[in-house]
Amino acid sequence: MKKVLVVLIVAAVFLAQTAAFAASPWTQETTYEAKAGAKLQFGLKNLVFGWTELLTTPIKGDNFFNDVGTGLVNTIAYTLGGVVHTATFLIPVDVPLPNDGVKIG
Repeated sequence: MKKVLVVLIVAAVFLAQTAAFAASPWTQETTYEAKAGAKLQFGLKNLVFGWTELLTTPIKGDNFFNDVGTGLVNTIAYTLGGVVHTATFLIPVDVPLPNDGVKIG
């Protein structure tokens, strides 16, 4: 019973946080094929390059220790989000990521 309650609380916290994020960029595509392709590309980008947030986030800010924590959270979120987007690219359901995922370029 306690395990079920813990899972429900974690799921509620996760879902409440994702509701605050904007929709992923691939959702702007108009056709199913374009959405599936863009979702796969978005997922692979976050899966492969999610770890770079741990290195780049502390460089951007003023508070090093706070930025390392933010980078660690973003690294985990982007990498796991990339796994979800890549595994479910044929299903057009969005799992928003903080700051629209990894920025390349």
